[in-house]
Amino acid sequence: LPGGQAGQPVQLAELRLAGGPAVNPFWIPGWRTIEPGAYRKQDAARYGIPLLASLAGHSLCLGAFGDPSAEEEAAGLGCHGEAPVARWRLLKKSLSARRLSVRLGCELPIARMSFTRTVTLEAGSSVVRLREEVISRARCDLPFTMCQHVSLGAPFVEPGVTVFDMPARQGHTFPGAFGRPQRLRHDRAFQWPQAPGANGKPVDLRFAGRSVYGDYTANRIDPRREQAWFSALNPKQGLLLAYVWRRSDYPWVGIWEENRSRKAVPWNGKT
Repeated sequence: LPGGQAGQPVQLAELRLAGGPAVNPFWIPGWRTIEPGAYRKQDAARYGIPLLASLAGHSLCLGAFGDPSAEEEAAGLGCHGEAPVARWRLLKKSLSARRLSVRLGCELPIARMSFTRTVTLEAGSSVVRLREEVISRARCDLPFTMCQHVSLGAPFVEPGVTVFDMPARQGHTFPGAFGRPQRLRHDRAFQWPQAPGANGKPVDLRFAGRSVYGDYTANRIDPRREQAWFSALNPKQGLLLAYVWRRSDYPWVGIWEENRSRKAVPWNGKT
């Protein structure tokens, strides 16, 4: 949890297992990042958008998901809403020989929301517990989206080696062109984990591909389950990462795969 002081941004940028492989399963960008508050208009030539200047690991999309409209952008709303680039504050910290707990929060003035996240670690356990609370500051009902943006990357993610899994049933590929090139056919329904390939052959989504491509699929978790999960296992490293949550909170898992297909800055076809 880098930062954490008053007025500093915080996101889950790294996870390392004490006594285990010295591997961070999260994606770390291949470019030098800066704090969101340090972003200036001239930085657009280097980063494209403010989000990409500081994006890493597990971030939060709250209020909005995806690119803003031209009108929203003019009003100050960026990609995935305010939360990924908000100024977070350390609200409370509790530390003992057996337990560490920190409570962090941020204000989202455009979405008219307050957000808090409590992170708890216990000695001898490899479980990180997250409890989150969203409070509306509006005086009327407002539609919004909320997404946990978990990005995994190399060296933990290795094509043909790292195994992804989850109790999904129905899936659907992106309705239009998403990457150039794509390994999946667009706008097709499928049953997890076999998705329709662009070349007419099925693609096992449990494994990342080796070629240059970019794809997105939406996957519905089995509605009969109370608990939802996804896992990623690198058997060569002896390391497994799993997320577990209430299915009613997040009934869908979106899988975005980016393998050197984006040529614009700051991607430059390298990540």
